[in-house]
Parts: sequence; structure tokens; C-alpha cells
Amino acid sequence: MLTNIMYVTIYVTDQDRALGFYTEGLGLEKRLDFPGPDGRFLTVGVPDSRCRSSCGRRRLPRDSRPTRAGMPRPVR
Repeated sequence: MLTNIMYVTIYVTDQDRALGFYTEGLGLEKRLDFPGPDGRFLTVGVPDSRCRSSCGRRRLPRDSRPTRAGMPRPVR
């Protein structure tokens, strides 16, 4: 049984747009915005809650031609 969730990762293509959606649209607050060496680490969360959502930038492989239902190809 789950009793606590700390992070939930949501992959997005545009972190700035996602930040606006989650903060202005849904009322979440920005918790962390760190431009690290491997890319930006951005988290948002419900005010007065420990749970955070990480909005990670999705990086598609070079061979990312859509397959059925528009899903990217798996990396080999």
C-alpha cells in the first residue's frame, strides 16, 4: 500500500509552457528550477504538500519517426 509519494515525473516538450500551465492554470507552485549540466530540472507542487511533479524535457532519439498511434520508436 502506498502511503507517501515524493516525485512524479511528467515528460514535456516545452518546460516553460508546462510551468505556465501548472502554475497559472492549475494553481501549483514552482518548487525548484535548476539549470543543471544535464538539462533543466523543474518541479512544481501543491501548496503545503510534500509531493512534487518533475517536468522533465523529453528527448527523442534521432530515429524518432512515429510508429502506430504517433508513438516514438524505441531506442535500440
